[in-house]
Amino acid sequence: MKYNSGGLINSLMILSIAGFMVLTFTLLAVFTNAFYENLDNFSSSLEIRYSKNAKIEAKDKVDKVVDFIGIYEKILQNDTKQTVKDNVEFAYNVISEVDKQYWDLPVSITYQKIKDKLGNSRFFDDKSGYFFIYDMKGNCILSPIAPKSEGKNQINLQDSNKKYIIRRMIKIVKTQNEGFLSWFWCRPGEKIMKEKLGYVKLYKPLGIFVGTARYKEDILDEIKQNVTLYLKNLDKDEYGYIFAYDFSENSMLESSKYKKINRWDDAANGYHLVRYAIKGAQRDSNGFFLHYNLKSGEEKLSYIKSIPNFNWIIGTNIQNIKAVYTKEKESLQKSMSVTLKNSILISIAILALFVLVFLLISFKIKKLFKELGDAIKDRTKELIEQKNVFKKIFDTAPDGIALSKDKRFYDCNGAVLRIFEAKSKEEFLQLENKDYFPLEQEDGSNSMVFLESKLDIGKQKGSVDFEIEAKTINGRKIWLNVVITKIILHGEEAGYFVLRDMTDKKRIEKDLQIQQQKLIFQAKHDSLTSLPNRLFLADRLSQSINRAKRKERYLAVAFLDIDNFKMVNDAFGHNMGDLLLIEIASVLKSLIRVTDIVSRVSGDEFVLVMDDLASINDSSTIIQKIIDRFQEPFYIENLPFSITFSIGISVYPNDSDDEQNLLKFADMAMYRAKNCGKNRYLYYDESMNSDVLKHMEIEQEIKRGIKNDEFVLHYQPQFEVGSKKIVGFEALVRWQHPKLGLKFPDYFIEIAENSRAIVALGEVISKKAMKQVSLWHDKGLKPGTMSINFTSKQLQDRDFFDRLGKLLKESGCKAEWIEAELIERYVMRDTQETSNLLKCFKDMGVQVAIDDFGTGYSSLGYLKYLEISKLKIDKVFIDDLQSNKKDRAIAKSIIDLSVGMDLKVIAEGVENAEQYEILEKLGCQIIQGYYFSKPISADEAESLLREKREEKQPLPR
Repeated sequence: MKYNSGGLINSLMILSIAGFMVLTFTLLAVFTNAFYENLDNFSSSLEIRYSKNAKIEAKDKVDKVVDFIGIYEKILQNDTKQTVKDNVEFAYNVISEVDKQYWDLPVSITYQKIKDKLGNSRFFDDKSGYFFIYDMKGNCILSPIAPKSEGKNQINLQDSNKKYIIRRMIKIVKTQNEGFLSWFWCRPGEKIMKEKLGYVKLYKPLGIFVGTARYKEDILDEIKQNVTLYLKNLDKDEYGYIFAYDFSENSMLESSKYKKINRWDDAANGYHLVRYAIKGAQRDSNGFFLHYNLKSGEEKLSYIKSIPNFNWIIGTNIQNIKAVYTKEKESLQKSMSVTLKNSILISIAILALFVLVFLLISFKIKKLFKELGDAIKDRTKELIEQKNVFKKIFDTAPDGIALSKDKRFYDCNGAVLRIFEAKSKEEFLQLENKDYFPLEQEDGSNSMVFLESKLDIGKQKGSVDFEIEAKTINGRKIWLNVVITKIILHGEEAGYFVLRDMTDKKRIEKDLQIQQQKLIFQAKHDSLTSLPNRLFLADRLSQSINRAKRKERYLAVAFLDIDNFKMVNDAFGHNMGDLLLIEIASVLKSLIRVTDIVSRVSGDEFVLVMDDLASINDSSTIIQKIIDRFQEPFYIENLPFSITFSIGISVYPNDSDDEQNLLKFADMAMYRAKNCGKNRYLYYDESMNSDVLKHMEIEQEIKRGIKNDEFVLHYQPQFEVGSKKIVGFEALVRWQHPKLGLKFPDYFIEIAENSRAIVALGEVISKKAMKQVSLWHDKGLKPGTMSINFTSKQLQDRDFFDRLGKLLKESGCKAEWIEAELIERYVMRDTQETSNLLKCFKDMGVQVAIDDFGTGYSSLGYLKYLEISKLKIDKVFIDDLQSNKKDRAIAKSIIDLSVGMDLKVIAEGVENAEQYEILEKLGCQIIQGYYFSKPISADEAESLLREKREEKQPLPR
């Protein structure tokens, strides 16, 4: 037998191949079975993990958005509160400055000045903000939106919650001086009350408080707008996208096609999704997941949470979990199947390596090309979709978007055409850069140079943000906010422009800037004369002193006080006085040098700073020029006025190098000039300081004397002519000084009037006089009427009549027992204020006598309209009555005038029998003077009354 090794080898090869094939297919079967079991387990784990991660990511995303909204809301709320507070602080400062300027004027005028400065102020973006002012009794002083309420008491004003608005404000300023509060009120033109956030602050010197407020609805709307922009800019990711609805089912974030469309009745398979989502979020404030199916049968999952402050719900739609999972599973199966198939093919290929090598290679190349083609197709589809999305965003964006290359625009959206008023893209894109902009910017810079510099910055940093003035195709100037970003398109560098029209915003900013500048000017200038005020003066004086130090020059400060200006106000009224002040300010401004400054620091006082003087004599030249010019009379409404000044001058560096001392020393010198006869100027010397210190010492002693009850009254009786019966007394104040003894009014009364201590002293006098006359009436002594002198500062106090009524009640004095003596120049003013004052006295039952009659600027035609009962002939016409025919004629005229008008007439200062006899012949009814009695103490007056009463008793038989 032949041994066939080739056959054996072939057999072994066949057996080996067969065994390898059997082993291979067995291993493949086991591997395939294990593969599919592991695939099912892995797919289930993948589905659970994906679903869990999707929920976690969705919840985390919504929670972060809600947290951000809460923080942002607090920030904006705090910013708004600070803005409201800052506006009130500004108004407070304006009130303080006005009060300092007009402290010596009636409070009604001060109120009007405050209203002039603050009444037209508006300061929120929609110009809804305004100031209101009330006093501590609830009287409205300023209400720009309801001027009819000004002057009325609003203490019982309530909002829709029945809360007293003004009372709450008064409580806050009483206890805290200032603070926040809220209330409900109607917008103009609306009927529903809405909550406002307000801030009020007390201005103690005037007893008033100022405030402003803003509707919380406006604050919330502003917050909502900013939150909406933030939410719109959130990117969609694999776990879904953000949506938001208000509690009325209006979508806050959808495209303009759906925005503000009510979704309350939208349903999927009979399931009202949005309605259920809102109700669920209102029940569960911590958020919840909502499962539902669309009409297509697709399963959906959303996470939803409420924002109670906004009345919103916010949530995210999680993409179809099952669909994503199925897609991932199919992709995995496909990938692993390919791997398994490749493993089988590789195994078969090993067995048939030499036979099938070419076929295997061909198959693999064909498969690779197919996969490459599929990948290219998928990528192409993805790029087309991205391009469509970008085109949609590009075309529908609210902001202008344009693309540039080689410093020219080659594409733009519709918003750009609207901004530049272009009819078509072709019309816009054919223009060059120079056609879009004016030749120069607002600051004078060349527009092209400015734009080139910004383009260079954007090229270096990748992006740049700036504002620029442009012009439309029609030539209208506009303002743009421009953001330029460098991008790469088709392998080339390009510019991505975002343009936003901010013309209206710029206009509003400019209006606000003008208004702010106006308010700053008003804060530093006198509202009547437009001259710099005390605040501006202090700043300029400090600068001038520093300049004088550097140049080693002189500087002079002159304090100018108009002589007898009070008589103008008393005789002709404050309106005429204001016109005169305006004319005086204009003349002073025309007389000074360019480097000098003249300021009005109070009612009739001006300060002149003479800068850069080579010698002290230069200041005398300037002052003499002013005095010479004012020798000429002023004509106001065809009335002549002769104006003179009392002027005090201090000099740097001789007197001081401190601005406050220079002002103080000039003021001292001015008072010395006034005391020396007025109509002159004096330079400061150190002796003046001692006079001022003495004046201040007496002023402090007066206040201490009032507190320690050192002021006493003496009473000068008034006698009826003929019968010589006592018909009244005049209360005259004396100071029982603890060191100096009894001092008469000429020692202290003028100082009291200048320091405003006269108001407190006048109340002491009135109280003592009322108690004394009441005591005499109670004893049956019949003292007649008690005459009490009232000064103009007392009468101008807003609480004067309230306190007078209180004193009458506390002392038990009847109104008809007292008589108010008012000086002629104050009463004989042709003003409504004077008429109202006298009417108030009449309504109380208090008689009024005009003191010093004949010495002022009386308008006899006006006398018949005044509610008065007596005229008092001044002592100046009585002193030479027996020797001076003119004095006798004046006295007779006043007596005849009084009789003709049914007024009583009294002559004061009667000191001898001859004067008495003349007055008796002229028909004078009452006299007062040393001829009968000097002013006497209360005990001496009581004894005199008892003597007069016993004189009338019949003699005993």
